[in-house]
Parts: sequence; C-alpha cells; structure tokens
Amino acid sequence: LMQNRRHMFLALFEQYRKAGVFEATVEDHLFPLLFEQVFIISDSWVRYARLPQNSHLSQEEQIEHYVAVTVALFLPYFNSELRAEVSAWLKQAG
Repeated sequence: LMQNRRHMFLALFEQYRKAGVFEATVEDHLFPLLFEQVFIISDSWVRYARLPQNSHLSQEEQIEHYVAVTVALFLPYFNSELRAEVSAWLKQAG
C-alpha cells in the first residue's frame, strides 16, 4: 500500500511539474522527500489534533488547520502565481 501510494504521488508531482503547477526547475530528487513529508503528516494529524492544546478548536477548524499545514509543504514547489495565491490563503487559514 505504501509503495503504491508513493508511486502515485511521485507520478502526480511529475505531472504537476509538466503542467506548470510546480516550477519547471524543481529537481526529481526532492519528490520522494516531499512524499515522505505528506505521508508523515497525513498519517499523524488526527493524533496530533487530539492533543490537549488543540481541544479548543472545532473539528472544522482542526481540519482547515491541517489542510493548511499540508498545503504549506507544497508552497516552495508551486509556480510563482500559485505560490502567491496559496500564500495569501495560508495567512488567512493560519
């Protein structure tokens, strides 16, 4: 399962680069690292959200926060226009 997910994400990242979502200069060797970051967050965010310091947040606020945390991983890879748009959203969501 993990290997299939890794393969799918790496293919997705390559498509993002080809389509211009990611900067054309993003190097291939960064994609496996980005996958690991996404995997670690997606596998752990529910446990982290249940920590006492997060109990004041509603379920919707917790979801929005962890979507922002995950999307922020992609920020350095996005093209400049998308980076500015997502960065503005992250300021509001953060």
